[in-house]
Amino acid sequence: MNYGIGEIKISANAPNINPCAERFIGSVRREAFAWFILFNEIQIRNILVEYVGYYNEKWPHQGIAQKVPKGYIPQKQGNIITSPILSGLHHHYEKFSV
Repeated sequence: MNYGIGEIKISANAPNINPCAERFIGSVRREAFAWFILFNEIQIRNILVEYVGYYNEKWPHQGIAQKVPKGYIPQKQGNIITSPILSGLHHHYEKFSV
């Protein structure tokens, strides 16, 4: 499956040429893939899709003043509800007004 992603040749002596990509790949490896026994590509894709959705829709990022990239705005009042991410490996807590 090709997503229109091309390759860029970099020097073998400069693996940290793109720190944003290196940071994200490290985060995925540490926070998702390291906790599962991986059997096939479908499982890897499912884990990656769920993690990327969580990362972009609910996770606050330091680089943008602790805001979420897709504009999630937490509620100030209401009951707290938790939702498991990656089979309970991570959790997201939200307030819902009654």
